[in-house]
Amino acid sequence: MTIVAVGLVAAPGVATAAEPVFADPTVTADPLPTVQIDGVAWAQVVVGNTVFVAGEFTTARPAGAAAGVSTTPRSNLLAYNLTTGALITTWAPTLDAPAYSIAASPDGTRIYVGGDFTRVNNVARNRFAVLNASTGALVTAFSGGANAAVRSIVATASVVYIAGNFNTVAGQSRPRVAAFNASTGAITSWRVSVQPRQVDAIALSPNGSALYIGGRFDFINGVARQGIGAAATSNGATTSWTVNPEIFAYGYAAGITSLSTDGNLVYGSSFGFLLEEDSDTNLEGVFAADAVTADVAWVEDCHGDTYSVFANPGRDHVYVAGHPHQCANFGGYPEVSPRRFQWALAFSKSAVGKVQPNSQSGYYSLEGQGASELRSFFPTFTRGTFTGLEQSAFSVTGNGRYIVYGGEFLAINGRAQQGLVRFATPDTAPRDVGPSLSGSALQPTAASYARGTVQVSWPANWDRDDDTLTYRVLRGSSSTPVYQVTRQSRFWDLPRLSFTDSGLANGTSYTYRVEAVDSGGNSVVSPAVTVTTTGSGTAQLGAYATAVLGDNPSAYWRLGETSGSAPDWTSYGTATVADGVTRGQQGALVGDANAAMAFTGSSTSRIYSTRRIAGPLRFSVEAWFRTGSSAGGKIVGLGSTSGTTNSSTYDRHIYMGANGRLNFGVYPNAVRAITSPAAYNDDRWHHVVASVGMRGMEMYVDGTLVASNPDVTFAQLASGYWRIGGDNLATWPNAAGENFVGRIDEVATYSRQLDQVEIQRHLSIGTTGTATNLLPLAAVTVTGGELSAAADASDSVDLDGTIAEYRWSWGDGQTSTTTTPTTTHPYVAAGTYAVTVTVVDDDGGTDQASGSAVVSAPNKLPTAAIAVSGPPALAVSVNGSGSSDPDGTISTYQWTFGDGGTATGPTATHQYLATGTYPITLTVTDNRGGVDTETVSVSVVAPPGPVILAADAFERTVADGFGTADVGGAWTTTAGATSVGSGTGAMRMGAAGSVVSARLPGVTSTSLREQVTVTLDKRPAGSGGWVLVRGRIVDGAGEYRLKIALSSGGGVSARLFRTNTAGAETAVSDSVTATGVSYNAGTVLAAAFEVVGTSPTTLRAKVWNAAQAEPSAWLVQATDATAELQGAGHTGLAALLSSSASNAPVVARFDSYRITAVP
Repeated sequence: MTIVAVGLVAAPGVATAAEPVFADPTVTADPLPTVQIDGVAWAQVVVGNTVFVAGEFTTARPAGAAAGVSTTPRSNLLAYNLTTGALITTWAPTLDAPAYSIAASPDGTRIYVGGDFTRVNNVARNRFAVLNASTGALVTAFSGGANAAVRSIVATASVVYIAGNFNTVAGQSRPRVAAFNASTGAITSWRVSVQPRQVDAIALSPNGSALYIGGRFDFINGVARQGIGAAATSNGATTSWTVNPEIFAYGYAAGITSLSTDGNLVYGSSFGFLLEEDSDTNLEGVFAADAVTADVAWVEDCHGDTYSVFANPGRDHVYVAGHPHQCANFGGYPEVSPRRFQWALAFSKSAVGKVQPNSQSGYYSLEGQGASELRSFFPTFTRGTFTGLEQSAFSVTGNGRYIVYGGEFLAINGRAQQGLVRFATPDTAPRDVGPSLSGSALQPTAASYARGTVQVSWPANWDRDDDTLTYRVLRGSSSTPVYQVTRQSRFWDLPRLSFTDSGLANGTSYTYRVEAVDSGGNSVVSPAVTVTTTGSGTAQLGAYATAVLGDNPSAYWRLGETSGSAPDWTSYGTATVADGVTRGQQGALVGDANAAMAFTGSSTSRIYSTRRIAGPLRFSVEAWFRTGSSAGGKIVGLGSTSGTTNSSTYDRHIYMGANGRLNFGVYPNAVRAITSPAAYNDDRWHHVVASVGMRGMEMYVDGTLVASNPDVTFAQLASGYWRIGGDNLATWPNAAGENFVGRIDEVATYSRQLDQVEIQRHLSIGTTGTATNLLPLAAVTVTGGELSAAADASDSVDLDGTIAEYRWSWGDGQTSTTTTPTTTHPYVAAGTYAVTVTVVDDDGGTDQASGSAVVSAPNKLPTAAIAVSGPPALAVSVNGSGSSDPDGTISTYQWTFGDGGTATGPTATHQYLATGTYPITLTVTDNRGGVDTETVSVSVVAPPGPVILAADAFERTVADGFGTADVGGAWTTTAGATSVGSGTGAMRMGAAGSVVSARLPGVTSTSLREQVTVTLDKRPAGSGGWVLVRGRIVDGAGEYRLKIALSSGGGVSARLFRTNTAGAETAVSDSVTATGVSYNAGTVLAAAFEVVGTSPTTLRAKVWNAAQAEPSAWLVQATDATAELQGAGHTGLAALLSSSASNAPVVARFDSYRITAVP
């Protein structure tokens, strides 16, 4: 058996037992201190270490502060630090009305916000706005608004999609979905018509070809889609993707509330107010569907509106926000009165069974759909009051380490925390949330039925964020456990556990307590129970009873009593033996004198337990039986009645049909039964174990699995009494009589599925008196190295014990033995060696496994060699192909050129910018990680020609600004109206009268030539527009500029100006038309502007079509001696739109910018 300590180290000699835990735990239920709000958070997005929040609120306050205390103004938007939870004070944009949606650009530089607002930072913006992620400033390029609320946003590097209640965007018809160009902010021609109601959620398909659309609608482009479908991103056409009819949600009071994808599955959440006649949904919860085929992978059939779903990337968790109140259809918690709302839950990303039939009125049945697994994440949120909806959490998102919830809640786990909260993974969280129950709820029981032993039984505890707890049985005042066991539990499924203490003195009083410990070390200790052991005349436990009790049963009736009741040998209660039961019959066990009981087939020939229990959802029931009758009847099962009368509810039963075949049935809102193919009414003893759990329904007879159903993984939520020998079987398949005719012995129940090893061990002891040793299973992984090998046999297992030692044969005549599964071995020569491990278990059983060790000689390092050609020219070529490796190959070549330039590969070229001597270094790495480096120096000389002062090809991507030029330093630009992408620097003139500028302040000169190309995306209307080439900008004085006029008719003219410190222009030349030059949308114009000397300064410029050769003559010339401008200055660009231009926005794109010195 695998031993799992779960954060505890067992003392020597302590008996232990365990069951597996989830390999990927959820975040803990510890609410981490987080900034609070005074309203509601509708949406959140995580960008790096920042959480951006959208909602309806006016103030923020620190964690722990009471309402109205230590507040900071915030108008429906805020940002906080994901790691600390503290408010980010430098990001404080304002909205005049609520925000319902928020998203980030892929590069994280922009935040997109949608809602019901009409002003952002006191600037008119109708329901959609774009903000700088660092400053909160409005990105003015996006000015197109919607005529109704924006409720969902998806952003790519090139397109921004919005969805909501609207019908028009930027004055154009866009029924509920629209798209913007991410660079220009212009609405695109892409159009989808979603009718007749709102869209609440959109998500992009993994390959970007489709936009998933969810909401309350009936049609997409006239094609029937009940709340969910998709449209092609290429042309807006309705695609075939939809989860209808398997999942639907539509109408004014039902719909899909959120959508997301992890690259494989699409996750959606839904709600429905089912009393509304014009609305309908068959799911209040979450679905997961294939991103390509739309095949439904699973559903989370928890009844209760769900508002948000987040599939945690890289983890096996899906988190939801809503008010689920009943998850019983797939093994979760039941409906209770008053309702218990779990406002936050977590589920597995994969299906682990099937949804069972629905039994709650007013809800559809999703029977047969895949079901996800409810994970142990059960923080207690309080209901909020701000919205009047009486809800709690509305939004959930996060990353691999943190999960963040937003809503209108007021407290978490009883701790005041309003509107926003963080949770973290166990390696980050404080892990202060411990087991939930205490006091009398944990009261153990104890009894002594066999000499030298005490049987202790106790109820399981549960924990908000631990699926499993470790239970430590403490004897007397000692804090050292005599036993510990790890067992799964949930607040609605609390199994009963037991332990048999042995080797005790006869007739002596002992006291026991049980400590429940979670994986974080938090613990709760039960009250004590005291028991006196039996006298020396009592029989000892036999081998079979010892084995059963050692496997932690919930109940165990041996049925060997000659009178009175039948005790539960775990110490939890007794069972009444009715008068029609015959005692003292020969029992089933070999070598054990314990008797069995015989059942005559009458209603008075029954046994029933006297304690009502909550029927376990996942369990095993075990018995021995013998019959030659064809009367059939129930051997054991759970029923609602404690007595000999029939139960009104009954399942978890093993019964025999008239044909002698065995049946096992549970009722998860419908009859589910499995039947053995063979008959067992042969008047011989047989051993049967039936179970339900994560492996499904299983029935073993005489150690062999004879029937199963993997789709049923839980039983119904019902309480009752264990019944032996007879009870109701009405409506159950293959049933004959209710009452069994024959003998029954050794009945036990367990709060888990027994595995095949445990079942076969019980059978072996029962039929032979001893357990047959199961041989271990060997497995080994061998990894060769340099004259060494490493071997790992950690995957070897012994199913009924432990592996005592590992015997190694290394293939070179050497052997060794270890008690740990990993080891290493040295070799004297390279080669391939067969490595064999023999594992030996604690009973002496052995098994072997082998692997090959490919052992290599020590690595010989490579040699780097460099050949250089080109110098003294600035362009050099390098060749590292002469590098060599004496015992392998060169894997990588890494070059550095001494000026910051790098390259990879055996050959490379590099362009130096200036005369100088530079070190060229080549680092080569061979196929085994060996490294060598060679450096040579080269001297290069710049050819005669103009000295480059600045240059920019704009080959980068910058969302806001121009970034840093290739040569010349960083640009200073108009915020929110400039960007770099697709090889150009863009200036967006978003409205009539716009002025957008850029300066390069890092380079100054008194004699220079400035050259650039420019193109516009359209001709400006009205009086047109202008492009400025700014040749000398003197700080605090003014500038010289070339002003290129671009008329609405396509004409081009130029004029030279000087400005003062206030920016007022004075012409220093006439306006001259560029003869033969015209422009249209996309025409590339070139301009050159020389500003030479001082006192006076000579100014000359020309403009031409870039597709033509540069003209030799200057278009305009002038001299000027204005004193304030007779010094060194820097350069820049600008674009202006006339106040009469009616076709904004207009975008100017610059390229090939170059500043050279003029001698």
